[in-house]
Amino acid sequence: MAAVNVGVYQPLYRDPMVDPIVAGLANTAASSFGRVYLCRVEGSRNVILFMRRGEGMRGRIDVSGLTEEARPYPELMSLAQYVEHPGNTWERVFDPTGTVFTDDLCPIEEWSDEQLMVWVSKQLEGASR
Repeated sequence: MAAVNVGVYQPLYRDPMVDPIVAGLANTAASSFGRVYLCRVEGSRNVILFMRRGEGMRGRIDVSGLTEEARPYPELMSLAQYVEHPGNTWERVFDPTGTVFTDDLCPIEEWSDEQLMVWVSKQLEGASR
């Protein structure tokens, strides 16, 4: 299992896959792991990508049977419950027509620069009002 935290400049609407960097990273990971789960981090512009070989992750983070005394890390339990809640996490499988980053093809820097410039423009536009 692996997890990656991805920060984005643009606000994430309902589906984090509208961000080209998130979509490219998710598809690249899915090309190796088979599937990826994406979870928006509440109150931020971050997305966490969870990857695991084999069966999916749905239902694997079950905290319902634990007592309060058995929960030494309440923040982790809260995160697990958030991830498991329908609508907070999206599952993506590998799309052979999508972007897969390689040593020869990795436009993340250009995309990141473009998104940063769009974000800065919007901030400046808002400040001038």
